[in-house]
Amino acid sequence: ISKGTSLDIKIHYRHPVRTDLKSIDIEELELHLSLYELFQFSCHLYLKIFLKRLPPIVPEAQLYVVKLINLLQFLVNTQIRQALAFPFIFTGMNCVLKEDREYLLSILQSHKKEYRSKLVLDRVEKIILKSWEQNPDGLHCIDWFEITKEFGWHFNLC
Repeated sequence: ISKGTSLDIKIHYRHPVRTDLKSIDIEELELHLSLYELFQFSCHLYLKIFLKRLPPIVPEAQLYVVKLINLLQFLVNTQIRQALAFPFIFTGMNCVLKEDREYLLSILQSHKKEYRSKLVLDRVEKIILKSWEQNPDGLHCIDWFEITKEFGWHFNLC
């Protein structure tokens, strides 16, 4: 098994620690589990694009994009919206269809209305748009960190 496949399997079978979830009320639990799933899918996609070097246009990657867009739509207007910068960048960079790109930008615009730090989301949007400019057909792997270096940014998503 390759290192990428091994990591993919580990990510797939990883679950939140149950004892950590016991103190969370049921409504908040759904948000935390959805956020966990969002990052889990983001990690799967990241491995496929950067370790396996698959272009975003492959169906396997696009299935993750659809799942990620749906989760972002669900989480964007919740109290955990501050944790969505990396999933937005990575989902956006891997959107290939015009409809997906437009829909993701509409979700991001909605997010910008409620987010405290507009600068962060402006930069997220610029990274996404630049990646689409560099990879209009989804046939190449684009490194978001290289885009931040082109802009002269030290962009930390933590």
